[in-house]
Amino acid sequence: MGPTGAGPGCSGGPPGRWDAAVGVLIRTGGRGRQILLVRRADREGDPWSGQVALPGGMRMEGEAHPAETAAREVREEVGIDPAGSARRCEVLPPVRSRAAGLVVVPVLMEGDFGDPSPDGREISEAAWISLEDLEHCFASIGGAQVPALRAGTMVVWGLTYRVILRVLEKVG
Repeated sequence: MGPTGAGPGCSGGPPGRWDAAVGVLIRTGGRGRQILLVRRADREGDPWSGQVALPGGMRMEGEAHPAETAAREVREEVGIDPAGSARRCEVLPPVRSRAAGLVVVPVLMEGDFGDPSPDGREISEAAWISLEDLEHCFASIGGAQVPALRAGTMVVWGLTYRVILRVLEKVG
């Protein structure tokens, strides 16, 4: 099976119980290593509406490995098929969503990925952001100041912030 499928090629197995997965796509571009960030579309009833995140979503019936969920969500949301381009695939330790109580598994995929084509229904914007451009800051969320990372108009906080900090430790 390929680098984003369950089995050989994607190190790390399912963490036991898990509800969702995110694809942490890393590529090397003109300004060094880049990470793919998305802005969720504004949708009524969606608690993550308008937030900057990593492409990902809920596990579907029959998906036995977080890499399957992450790859499917990346294809659906930004039109990139990581299976043919990922040189490295690694399941990272799960992160619990504090707000929703979901167990989310980040799947790190490094490769020669092309430019994203956001689907418009779920994702309004997608961009490759240089890891060097991520600046530590605080964001005002619900009246509280929370730790965040900023690159231009993209501000990540919460679960996405925690996942990216882990990734930065791993890939530099």
